[in-house]
Amino acid sequence: MIDIFVSPLSEEIYEIANINHIVHFIYKDEDYYVMLRSVSYAGNPHPLHRFRAQLPRRPYLEAYKHNGGVFLFIGYVAEHNVYVLWNPYPLRPRLNEKDTVSLFCELDSIIKAKNEGLVWSKLPNGGLYVTFTPENLSSVLESLSYFKTEVPLPKHTNDIHSESQLSKFIVDLSFKDLSRLEMVELCMEKYGSTHPEWSFLDWRKCITKVLYAAGE
Repeated sequence: MIDIFVSPLSEEIYEIANINHIVHFIYKDEDYYVMLRSVSYAGNPHPLHRFRAQLPRRPYLEAYKHNGGVFLFIGYVAEHNVYVLWNPYPLRPRLNEKDTVSLFCELDSIIKAKNEGLVWSKLPNGGLYVTFTPENLSSVLESLSYFKTEVPLPKHTNDIHSESQLSKFIVDLSFKDLSRLEMVELCMEKYGSTHPEWSFLDWRKCITKVLYAAGE
């Protein structure tokens, strides 16, 4: 389970500070604290495609509720050699609040990650998580901001398009045979002046939000 952090490749990228209870590693001068747990079928009465890992209450977790750095709860699916990371931002305050907190994921996202390397997924209750293979850990760390609050659509002013116009534009694009990358590029080209501070990832999140609301 811990091989993701102690392989010869990872040693060139991450500095491992401690692996006692919590894996403490340093990546690009940021401290990360990881609790690792196995992921398996959630059991009855859950459907067979519903998997979970369980975050337990532990005295040593108190030290990580308010310390610096980033706390991550990562599950491992041994059968497929795939890791699962749940949204760390709402999870951290829940440390030690209950004897056990169950974090769910879908078998389909695990299989896709095994084949594709990295897959973002959302549960029916809106919970966001990412499944990934070991070599994609760096990509996941670089994308943690994707877990943060939804990116708002641009506000209407006299000289820019309104939210509804932007939403309609995105929905119209969804009916064309376009990749998500192409959709982002077209949005940036047409509406980039409304939010020049938005990154590629911000526009991707905006598109995802609009299409999710539209049921696409």
